[in-house]
Amino acid sequence: MRRTVTRFVLVLSSIALTLPAQAPGPVKAAKDLMDAAVVKAAADHKAVLVKFGASWCGWCHKFDKFLDDTTGVGQIMRANFVIVGLTVLESPQYKALENPGGADIAKAMGGDLAKIGIPWFFMLDGAGKKLGDSNMMPDGSNIGMPDFPIEVTGFMDLLRKTAPNLTDDERSRIKVYLDRAAGRTVIVP
Repeated sequence: MRRTVTRFVLVLSSIALTLPAQAPGPVKAAKDLMDAAVVKAAADHKAVLVKFGASWCGWCHKFDKFLDDTTGVGQIMRANFVIVGLTVLESPQYKALENPGGADIAKAMGGDLAKIGIPWFFMLDGAGKKLGDSNMMPDGSNIGMPDFPIEVTGFMDLLRKTAPNLTDDERSRIKVYLDRAAGRTVIVP
């Protein structure tokens, strides 16, 4: 009986290996996602944070973890921003995951992603007007996932400009999270 079950599992495994991978569902166009976020932001009195990333990008996953955090900082970010994630710069075998038009939108908003890297993001108000982007380093380059102290400072400056309703306590919690995520010792007063 054991040998029969083993053969059956092996046969099923070989069938699964020969079946073509199932195509992902249709990927929405970047402009459609962004336009819907602007409408929602206007209704909810928030700003829009449009972030660009790819499945292979470790820093993008770290930034997503920050934005998705359910214990504090992610909730703070979602209370102030409608967040739109756009997939760009995928490797050839994963091109189907990209949001059509995403790279063009980034470039139009000041982010030539092939040159500056990802994650890259920008913020819009509820009318669709650009408030700022992650090109906040002193030399105008991309912060990406804020990890180094100078990047965290740039990110905090960007939040002051794009999320004026953040309280001092919320700003402090975001900074503490980013410092801890970077492995720095944090002393909270």
